[in-house]
Amino acid sequence: MKEEQYTKKTIIPLLKYMGFIEVLYNHGTEEFGKDVLFAEFDRFGNKKYHAAQIKVGNIAGGNRSGICDLVDHITKAFEVPFLDMVTKRNQNIADFFIFTNGEFVGNAKDIILQNARLKPYIHRVYFYDRQLTTELSKSNIKEIKELLTSQLNELKRNIQIAETIETLLKDVGMDVVGLYLINNLPPLINKLLSLTIYEEIRLKLEIYQQYLIKSNNVISQMPIIKILKGDSSERNQLLDDTRKIKKTSNELIDSIEKLQEYR
Repeated sequence: MKEEQYTKKTIIPLLKYMGFIEVLYNHGTEEFGKDVLFAEFDRFGNKKYHAAQIKVGNIAGGNRSGICDLVDHITKAFEVPFLDMVTKRNQNIADFFIFTNGEFVGNAKDIILQNARLKPYIHRVYFYDRQLTTELSKSNIKEIKELLTSQLNELKRNIQIAETIETLLKDVGMDVVGLYLINNLPPLINKLLSLTIYEEIRLKLEIYQQYLIKSNNVISQMPIIKILKGDSSERNQLLDDTRKIKKTSNELIDSIEKLQEYR
């Protein structure tokens, strides 16, 4: 397997469904050690940039030229800024990752990190061999399956809520509708972004999410207390919304269950 194939088929999809944004294949004459660029927002809302160097085969401590080449890549990756694809401003990376589909043989990691040129960056360089990369992939795929199962339960709960609202609205003596629901749609949609096999269900979930946001008088991520006071037009609109949510929820349940059976 060539480095480009390993990068595009394994590493880039892995980074995307781990939740990283702006994952860019950057390999070329002016990459300066950054085969792949990717970013994330920390808990304070600050954008952090990362870079990865991708290798195929084992990385051995005894391979002097290979080690020197890696040290050179790492140093340049930190020292040479790159142009942010969104802001169009020069930025520097916070961390550097080395991925290989082989292993780090012997003391390869120690030899790399003990190089004097890497002293300022020693705690910002991370190593992932075939085993660790595979474990990351399995962990994220497992999380997707768990999120899909959670979404199934949530869709069924949405149907129950919609049916309850329908009952309340049909009783003109009731003048208050209140409900509280937190959904896991955003993280699930984010996890499905880079996986082609989930593209169809992701698009359906995005449309569903948009509809829930639009109809937040029915189902919302915040507590809603709606005083209707016999307003027939509002009641009819709310009834129409609940019917649509029930219909779409049932369609999504069928799609997810079929997908789970297939996988």
